[in-house]
Amino acid sequence: MDLALAQGPDLAEARPALELARAGVGVARQLPNPTLGFSIGPDEPTLFGTLEQRFPVFGQQSAAIEAARAEARTAESQLDARRLEIRVAVQRGYTTLALAQAELDLAKQAAALAGDLARRTRAKVAAGLAPELDADQADLGAATAEQVVLDRTATLAEARVALARALGLSPDTALAAADSLAIPTQSAPAEGLHPAIEAAQRDVDAAEARVAREKAAIRPTPVLALQLERLSASPDSGASLGVRGSIALDLPVLSWNGGAIGREEAAGAVARARLHGLETRLSAERRVAELRLASADTRARLHDEKLVPAARHVADLARAAYDLGRVPLVTLLTALGDLNRAQVGAAEAAAQAWDAREDLEEVSGEIR
Repeated sequence: MDLALAQGPDLAEARPALELARAGVGVARQLPNPTLGFSIGPDEPTLFGTLEQRFPVFGQQSAAIEAARAEARTAESQLDARRLEIRVAVQRGYTTLALAQAELDLAKQAAALAGDLARRTRAKVAAGLAPELDADQADLGAATAEQVVLDRTATLAEARVALARALGLSPDTALAAADSLAIPTQSAPAEGLHPAIEAAQRDVDAAEARVAREKAAIRPTPVLALQLERLSASPDSGASLGVRGSIALDLPVLSWNGGAIGREEAAGAVARARLHGLETRLSAERRVAELRLASADTRARLHDEKLVPAARHVADLARAAYDLGRVPLVTLLTALGDLNRAQVGAAEAAAQAWDAREDLEEVSGEIR
């Protein structure tokens, strides 16, 4: 998980969105540039210069800054939600890798047993203790087991590549799961504020801040101006320079910014509906995940405590009976096949229990 969060491509792809949102705060802090005008001509005043500056002092700038900060907070929560998704994805990738390893190990064990059985059967056929059909059946079982090993090897390679990508590693990295697929504990994560819900709530707050920004934008903005005038010389006095100051205000009589305000209010309604839907969905999904974990735990313990031991006992009896010539080869092959399927089923059941636990952690917003 540390690798995925530090150098994985998924978080690296999502992180610039936060920097973009934070940059918006700096944009909102900027004041308008002053306007400098200059004119010269034969008419009075012969020289005329102006310097104008707009001052959004009636809450326009503070509303814009708060809206930008709200957008940045939303982006932070969205990045936290993305971190949760990445952590869950890494857990799932690890479970998939561990399952692929377990299935490959079982396939190799089954192939070794099948190969040994084929050799022993050939020896019995050569000694006249078994028909040729038994040797052909044993050879077919050995070939089938080798094919399963090849299939499981390919599945393991795919799991390694997928997890390596999530961790930001080379696809050729020989990853290996250090932990076996033991049945996970069934304790439920604590119920806290889910990052996705926090992001949705902050999206609602950001929409409200944008509404406030658009409402503040229609307030009059004072425009302060300095004017420099040069009047031509008269018979009584020489040329003179004069300085004049003025102040102007926007008059919000033609536009009340209704379109922009309505748009942001509609965006707020959408955000609130999304928040309500997300809360409802996560609550239902948590309950489903709890039921699924309980069911998966029961299935995994059934395989581990009953099915696998029973299948192993039957296989041992069938092997001993076949060696004594009391049962045909097909009985032993069936018992060995049942044992392999029970062992693979146990590994898959444990993986399903981990998947169910990961589902519960994902909808709870807590990864342990």
